[in-house]
Amino acid sequence: MRESCMKSEGPTVLAVASFSAFNSRETVRKPTSRSDQAFVQTLIEQFPYLISSCPVLLIFIDTMSSFGTLYKGPPGDAKSGEKIFRNKCAECHTVEKVGRHKEGPNLHGLFGRISGTAPGYHYSVNTFNKAVTWDEQTLYEYLNNPQAYIQGTTDVFPGLKKPQERADVIAYLKKSTAT
Repeated sequence: MRESCMKSEGPTVLAVASFSAFNSRETVRKPTSRSDQAFVQTLIEQFPYLISSCPVLLIFIDTMSSFGTLYKGPPGDAKSGEKIFRNKCAECHTVEKVGRHKEGPNLHGLFGRISGTAPGYHYSVNTFNKAVTWDEQTLYEYLNNPQAYIQGTTDVFPGLKKPQERADVIAYLKKSTAT
């Protein structure tokens, strides 16, 4: 088996599954969604030696992505973040589970969601194509300068330049948008 893996011309991505799906014996699926394909492409680019060593690859999204990006911002305060959100974000966004879209999308369920995928909201093509998974680090970077993070975004928000403000808003969003 090892010899056949070493003679491989390249990877065949057999399936993408979550660890929880594997444990509950749910059906494992081929990587067909944009997020699965983006994850597989990133894996191939970041770990070519691993991928080239065997022609068959089973990826467990939850297991691998739990290592994710390491948050590099300061600890946030949700109470301060709520005030900042009300003053700088609430004009365009809501956080309630049944909140409506405004100028920007409703943010309920934001963490773990792929950019450009909130149901019922029409995103710019660039936001949709960015296909970033929102977590503390990606939000920290995005909130610093949205136009630089997603070039061509229709978001006119200039960003939060102070690291503590970004951290506070993220802490508030984690608390208020949890599903």
